[in-house]
Amino acid sequence: MIESTVTTARHKPTPKRSKKEPPIPAIVKIVGEPSLSSKDEGWYYFWAEHQNSKRKDWSILCTEEQIDWVVEQMQDNVQLIEGTHFADKRMRTEDGYVTRSVLAEEFQTDEPAEEEQPMTWQEVPVVAQTPQNPVIDKASELFNNFLVTRKRFENSASIQGFDDLIFRSVVSASISCERTR
Repeated sequence: MIESTVTTARHKPTPKRSKKEPPIPAIVKIVGEPSLSSKDEGWYYFWAEHQNSKRKDWSILCTEEQIDWVVEQMQDNVQLIEGTHFADKRMRTEDGYVTRSVLAEEFQTDEPAEEEQPMTWQEVPVVAQTPQNPVIDKASELFNNFLVTRKRFENSASIQGFDDLIFRSVVSASISCERTR
């Protein structure tokens, strides 16, 4: 067999094709309050500024119920994430279908709870509480005895010479007598 000295042509090796990486979700900051959309009837739009790319700002659609939530997030400088807070959605228009970024339905302010009328002092129920600590029980008993005794000797306070010192002595003596019973 005769061998040829000519080398056979070889093709250049083709570089391996890498699979396309999924795009990084956009992170945006709300820069404008929602306004009524003239292009999309029944929708409101707000402007958002990209935080993780140099792409142009874009508008995101929301419903009337979501306006308060959007304003609150804007005031708190909350960043919205594509795919979590908003996503592209195909919408029907007069000219056919268009793709719009739409805020997810679950992001809206909860309905405010019915306001309760503030309580007035007349509405506060008085509940007698019985102390359960023996020290508190004794102190309460002594204080109640003091009040009862004071009420008993209140008329004596107008007697000439019946001063506060005498009053306290009488009260103490009265309480001591009641304890020994």
